[in-house]
Amino acid sequence: MPRPLRHDFTGETLYRRIRPSDIDEGRIRSSAVSLPRCSFDRSRWRRDPRAVLALEAQPEHTAIAQLPADELPIAVSPRGTDSDSLWLYELRPRDAPTDENPAHCEVAVFTATGAPVDDGKLIRPNAVTKKLKRALAGAMSLYVKS
Repeated sequence: MPRPLRHDFTGETLYRRIRPSDIDEGRIRSSAVSLPRCSFDRSRWRRDPRAVLALEAQPEHTAIAQLPADELPIAVSPRGTDSDSLWLYELRPRDAPTDENPAHCEVAVFTATGAPVDDGKLIRPNAVTKKLKRALAGAMSLYVKS
């Protein structure tokens, strides 16, 4: 049985395995992001961020991106600029520990009403998905590239 859920992410850093091709001039590309849920490990339970590279047999994932949890939530407007007061989606952390990985969490897409978007097909139009991916990638930075 996984550990009890802990929804307070204050002061934590989230870590994600990425491919070197997901890095462009030191910045994380949107190709490093999967939606509607993007897997990360929480620093509260992952003392050595480099351990995320050993979690699965994905030899192409040799770099680590980091995301300060205090950067979340990220509100994304479906139109206009990011400073629009009207937005439909928000990227928020969600604790999701497993037996194999108690540090696991997700940055997930939620509607403005707070409902999780568990099916990527519900994010319309496709331009919004691209905007969400760019917003999340833009909040991430390179931790280590091997």
